[in-house]
Amino acid sequence: MNSGAAVAELDLRQQASNDRYDVALLANGTLQIRRHNGASITVLGQAPSGIADLSNWATISLSVSGANPVRLVASVNGTAKLSVSDSSASAIAGPGTAGMWTDLAGVIFDDFTVMTNGASGGGGSPDGGTPDAGPPDAGPPDAGPPDAGPPDAGPPDAGPPAVIFSDAFNRTTGLGSSWRIMSGAWLTSTRAQSDAHPSNQAAVQNLSCADCSVSAQVVNFGAAVAELDLRQQPSNDRYDVALLANGTLQIRRHNGTTITVLGSAPSGIADLTTWATISLSATGTSPVRLVASVNGAAKITASDSSASAIAGAGTAGMWTDLAGVIFDDFTVTTAGSP
Repeated sequence: MNSGAAVAELDLRQQASNDRYDVALLANGTLQIRRHNGASITVLGQAPSGIADLSNWATISLSVSGANPVRLVASVNGTAKLSVSDSSASAIAGPGTAGMWTDLAGVIFDDFTVMTNGASGGGGSPDGGTPDAGPPDAGPPDAGPPDAGPPDAGPPDAGPPAVIFSDAFNRTTGLGSSWRIMSGAWLTSTRAQSDAHPSNQAAVQNLSCADCSVSAQVVNFGAAVAELDLRQQPSNDRYDVALLANGTLQIRRHNGTTITVLGSAPSGIADLTTWATISLSATGTSPVRLVASVNGAAKITASDSSASAIAGAGTAGMWTDLAGVIFDDFTVTTAGSP
């Protein structure tokens, strides 16, 4: 309980040097995953914690696994809020201890617990002993008829993802009738290129999906924002995955002119002048679950259960704030099986 006035931090892989990973609940309710190397603190990802009252108890947790990359998941009250990967030269790959930290007197902790990451039911290897010496059950098999019930009462899974829209921009005539240009200007020639400043936005015509994913190859040259949109409404409210000019990846929600950052993490893209594939998936309604990926690797997960969440189906699109940003292989798929 940080009472909305301090940082409450739990640590893992803490070294003798005090290098460590942490999950930190900030005074403003933001949840962060951070890496400490000496006096340097690197925020690997952040998202709203969703804790309505910081003066009441809430359970925060951090799990760490792997070495290259190190995978970290931060949760609140058992619900994952943020996941990141750390493959940097400063990653903490070795085992360490656990701990807690705060920057103010009066912050309270309880039920401090450290567990292995094994599978439920005791994820260890089987017992190495010999089997018992008793004979097998000598009774006859069950004489009853086979179970007549349905094999599974739940609905069938959604199957593999299916492409519901794609555009490789292999033409020189512009975006064409499949797109609605909402601002700026666009050129095409085996790719789409923004051609105005400060806003270039286009949305797919005649497309509506709720549980779906959007992906595209992008190059922002380290100078602009390259954004892909999902659940875009007629009002232009939408979710996006945004690759910023400094290489940060964000999941954001647009409500009118208000932009809310739901999660943020380093993209891991070493060279922003070369192609990288970014993607965003959105599923569910309460909460809306969003996952942002780079080159197929998930970088951010976020849940949106706020009153401003965008629960309904919408179209997909792209946006940038500078001329010369390029997009290619724009694809929208159904969510498919988890």
